[in-house]
Amino acid sequence: IGESGNYSVTAYDAEGCAAVSTVVSVEVIVSEAPVVMAMSELSFCAGGSVDLVVDSFGDWMWSNGAETQSISVTESGTYSVSVTDVCGDQNTSDEFVVVVLDAPDAPVVTGPNDLDGPQLITLESSSATTHWYDSETSVEALSVGASFELDVQVSTTVWVEDIAAEDMVEDAGGRMGTGEGQYHDNSIRWLLFDAYEDIVIHSVDVYADGAGTREIGVIDSDGNVVVSGSFEVADGMNTLVLDFEVEEGTAYGLRSLDDDPQLWRDAPDTDMDYPYAIGDLASITQSTAGGNNAYNYYYFFYNWVVQTPAIACASDRIPFTINVTGIEELTGTALEMYPNPSNGRVQLQISGAQQGRLEWSMMTTTGALVDQGMATSGQWLDWSHLAKGTYVFKMNAPQGSLVKQVILQ
Repeated sequence: IGESGNYSVTAYDAEGCAAVSTVVSVEVIVSEAPVVMAMSELSFCAGGSVDLVVDSFGDWMWSNGAETQSISVTESGTYSVSVTDVCGDQNTSDEFVVVVLDAPDAPVVTGPNDLDGPQLITLESSSATTHWYDSETSVEALSVGASFELDVQVSTTVWVEDIAAEDMVEDAGGRMGTGEGQYHDNSIRWLLFDAYEDIVIHSVDVYADGAGTREIGVIDSDGNVVVSGSFEVADGMNTLVLDFEVEEGTAYGLRSLDDDPQLWRDAPDTDMDYPYAIGDLASITQSTAGGNNAYNYYYFFYNWVVQTPAIACASDRIPFTINVTGIEELTGTALEMYPNPSNGRVQLQISGAQQGRLEWSMMTTTGALVDQGMATSGQWLDWSHLAKGTYVFKMNAPQGSLVKQVILQ
């Protein structure tokens, strides 16, 4: 017996009477390579990990010597698993290549650490990809670049880190220029494309009849908008930086979302050559014109530049402190603010010689003015419309000024 199944035997005696044996179930075990699942991306920054899990039972032996059903990988390398089945056969999975990317060194910042009074200063960094922040935990950077200008009113600490992106793969494709056709007054047709892996549509060229805003989006095979944006175009040819992130998949559409886009599309008199390969990353397969016309029209978007998503790794975030002395304060006057930190509503308490309505200004730690007005002691000020973060509050009078740091949470 060489096949799985249920087997029995029937025996007959001399008189022709039959007897049937009990049924025996036979299972032929076919050796199969184990299937391994990666639970996250195989490329990641130092300090991260990826779990590799095998879907079959047996005696596991990973290429790194582990004998468990799953492993957590933190180092670059090639990983696979062998599983010994009940027949004693050893089967090996496909290999998984893990790449751990090194984080850059923390940037070196140069600039004045001590100031005699408020000043406009420029800090310099050793890296062109330095990100400047107003706190250790801020998500949004104040600026990106090798230099950073700030108007320092009080002693201030800025935080810096370097963020380096992995070299990405970039390919271009699609029609490289226009042919015979016209500027189009509707957007009921578009281009279809397949993404062979997760991609970023970095840029496309469009040819516009008239300047203005154009709405562009990617839709899935069900017509749902995956990602979209508004882009300002000039009359004529424009290269639009879209940076649309698209997951691996088929039958996506890149289309205009305007009723009257006035963008150029090529007509049947143009020599079409579908599908238009975009390297090994994607392919423009056809238009949605229908029937044979699907391959006779080309809508709106030329010279696609497509990239693989970049992986950005960050250095340690380090502080740089500027101390300010020599600020002429209002003598005999004290300023308190309650609560601080706050959710945006703060009450002023001014005591001492200087009373009445005083001029105030609210600034970011880099000196950008975000609010100003007049206030008296006991008055509530509302900054709930401002982003969370650290600010500088300054009250001015002819005799001097009072400065407080304000934290909005």
